[in-house]
This record gives sequence, structure tokens and C-alpha cells, in this order.
Amino acid sequence: MTNILFIDVDGTLTTLVDGDQYIPPSALAGLIEARKRGALAYLCTGRSLAEAGTLGELPVDGIIGAGGGFVISEGAPPPSSRSWASSGA
Repeated sequence: MTNILFIDVDGTLTTLVDGDQYIPPSALAGLIEARKRGALAYLCTGRSLAEAGTLGELPVDGIIGAGGGFVISEGAPPPSSRSWASSGA
């Protein structure tokens, strides 16, 4: 059985300090440890594809964004701008 973590970003994984968001070292360490133990980790956010771009730098297996409007998973090709434009999104 594979364990999968679905982690909310804003206000859960990140903390707001002096107008800037950051990830506390303890949260990042927990995420890294869970992945070392074989868990998959997906960030979940209401952010759009453009806003979620910087989240891809985190040690995760994928991102579920725009309230479920898109999913980017490790090993899967990212959605192209053409596919988004043709979908009307």
C-alpha cells in the first residue's frame, strides 16, 4: 500500500510573516522525511497554473491546483499553453 499526503499550501504548509509566505523548517523536514519513508506528497492549492509554478521547487510528487482544475504529477508532461487555450481556461 502506498501512503499519499495531500497538503494544503496557503495557511497550512506556508506561514505568513511580515507579508511574506515561507515554509517553516519543521514542515519541510517532515515532508522530506515522509518521502524518504516512501510516501507520495501532493500539494493542493486554489492557485492557478501560473501562480503554482514556484511550488514546483518543493520536494513533492505533484500539484493539484486551481481547486482541482489541473493536476501535475511527476513523470507526466506539464499541460501546454495550447491545451489550456483550446479548453477555454
